[in-house]
Amino acid sequence: YALFATHSQQLSWLNSKIIAGASIDYSPQSYYAKFISINKDLNSGKFVSYDAPAVDSFLSNYKTGILNLASYIDYECSPAKGLKFVLALRYDAFQYNFINNLPSSSSVSTASTTNYYSRVTPKLGLTYNYRNIGFYANYSQGYVPPQLTELYSSAKVAPYLLPQTFYNYEVGGWASFIKGKIYIDWSFYRLDGTNEIILVKQPDNSFTNENAGSTKHIGIEYGITYKPISDVFIRFSGTNAKHTFIDNVVKGVDYSGKEMSGAPRFTSNAEIVYKPSFIKGFRVGTEWQHQGKYFMDDLNKYTYEGFDVVNFRAGYQFRAVEIWVNALNATDLYYSVYSSKNATASGSAAYAYSLGDPREITVGLAYRFGKK
Repeated sequence: YALFATHSQQLSWLNSKIIAGASIDYSPQSYYAKFISINKDLNSGKFVSYDAPAVDSFLSNYKTGILNLASYIDYECSPAKGLKFVLALRYDAFQYNFINNLPSSSSVSTASTTNYYSRVTPKLGLTYNYRNIGFYANYSQGYVPPQLTELYSSAKVAPYLLPQTFYNYEVGGWASFIKGKIYIDWSFYRLDGTNEIILVKQPDNSFTNENAGSTKHIGIEYGITYKPISDVFIRFSGTNAKHTFIDNVVKGVDYSGKEMSGAPRFTSNAEIVYKPSFIKGFRVGTEWQHQGKYFMDDLNKYTYEGFDVVNFRAGYQFRAVEIWVNALNATDLYYSVYSSKNATASGSAAYAYSLGDPREITVGLAYRFGKK
């Protein structure tokens, strides 16, 4: 249930505009999860089925009422053609009312409680456009309270989590060349985080949510599109980034200065699409997805080498009918979308992999009703 109110006022001075608003949002939710038993085929090593207990056995069973109050004011001015400045303030307040339906004698799930979070966050920015070239810069603060599943997990004692606060500095730009055939955009950012909520792997291979003291994320994102002819479209985008713990000590182990696990320094995506003008409605394309290597543990002892996945897509549309064929992971690469290793200071470790999907071929048919 939500209610929003907004007012906009145009000013003659510097072609200015003020926008103010407020909102109230109430979201009741309920959630439950049950214990199950997993059956494994010892010959193949695969999990083949599961069984539920004869009597209901709940892992979690709770209700929550989430109340969010917000207000903001935004000032914009344009002192020169193509130049715009923005100044904004926002206030957010959250209340989580958690009601646990499990008895107090239960060995799992958090006790009923109420949590409050609030903060004022600013934003400063400018943009400049000149013909086919643009530039922008901004500073902003981000405020993220803990999510429900992070606070109210299936544990007897809930983790003590503080809200995450991020300080973002960003500059970027874009440009178009050769009558729009080439378009590039780029963004350089630095994100300083405090109390960032991270998953910390435990000795039993389970994960718990904890606050990191402070983190730094720095990187550049860029993209280019090129249309050499009207029938061909080429796109490439990439990110080079480094994610580092600045101040983080967990159970006596100092991770300060280490890179965050599961965070590759380089990722990219490229695509080529061909739409022949002599076969109207036909398209065929190939896509390349690349994930670079990254550390599997926060001590930076082990690395995963990353992967390259290739996808093929083709389709044909005639009037209201469209048919398509997609071949995802066309080379049937055996890879992991996320890999971790529970490395400890003593040198012991346990591997964990989240496997990517194998080759998948889909055929689709669609019909669009009505006029286009």
